[in-house]
Amino acid sequence: GRPAADCCPQLTVHTAGVTDDQLGAFVPGKSYMTTRMNQVTLAVTLFRCAETEKPVPAMTELEAVAQQVNADGWALWNHLFNMVRSGTFLEHCVEVKFGPLSALSPEGGCVGWFWPIEIALDGYEETLSS
Repeated sequence: GRPAADCCPQLTVHTAGVTDDQLGAFVPGKSYMTTRMNQVTLAVTLFRCAETEKPVPAMTELEAVAQQVNADGWALWNHLFNMVRSGTFLEHCVEVKFGPLSALSPEGGCVGWFWPIEIALDGYEETLSS
């Protein structure tokens, strides 16, 4: 599940869901496997500490944290973009779909980003018994 916003800085990736992306409807007796693909949604969460020593932080402190958090999001986005461009990101996946990088609401003294990334995986064969 979603990581707790209580230990920052942190970068976590967890599986948010696994679905079946069918390109057509399942029809008994027809080739289901040619139209089926496993879709795994990876949830990337990036936290940075935003706590200050004062109960009411100065505007300059808040602005400095905001600038750093924005730089964190841009660095994450840009780094993965460059990895995709170079062919080094998730080279074992059939397909990758990037969701929107979105800011997280402050929680537990942390602020940051959330980024869903959906990948298509082939799965594996198994021997079925009757």
